[in-house]
Amino acid sequence: NEYRGDVVKFSGDAIWAYFPQVDDAAHPKFRGVVPPHGSYGLKDLGPMPTAVLRACACCIELNKKMNNFRVHETCPGIEEEVFFKLKTFLGSGMVNILRLGGEVPPKGEGPRLEYVMAGAPIEQIGKGLGVAKEGEIVVSREAWAFVKECVKEKEDRQVQGRSDVHLLQ
Repeated sequence: NEYRGDVVKFSGDAIWAYFPQVDDAAHPKFRGVVPPHGSYGLKDLGPMPTAVLRACACCIELNKKMNNFRVHETCPGIEEEVFFKLKTFLGSGMVNILRLGGEVPPKGEGPRLEYVMAGAPIEQIGKGLGVAKEGEIVVSREAWAFVKECVKEKEDRQVQGRSDVHLLQ
């Protein structure tokens, strides 16, 4: 909620989230005291860069709170210690979110709905799969173009042979 994103879907061990581009400066209640991205001293970036910056901030916060999070206490029956190992990839661009279903399956109790996301960010994520190591946040070239002046790139590890992705610090 703090970053104005929406979790659209859980898929296996993945979380699909969407951060809409919104022109906050065009809202009638906008007074310009705090820039839409929330950082004093940094000019308004515009709707898409602000959405990407919010997504980056959310990924960083999620990584801080959830990477190496011990889960065995919340999962009865697991005898060994198990930890979340987050790998995050961020893309940007226009996306379509489709709602499929709504019908009651033959042996179901209620209608089943599925959400499917399609578009440039999903293609970017597909190209970047397997790049991130545990605890890393990978940003596509397209998303990086919006936030490269606002966030820090990880300097101690470059992705070999990949100029189309960047690692957040």
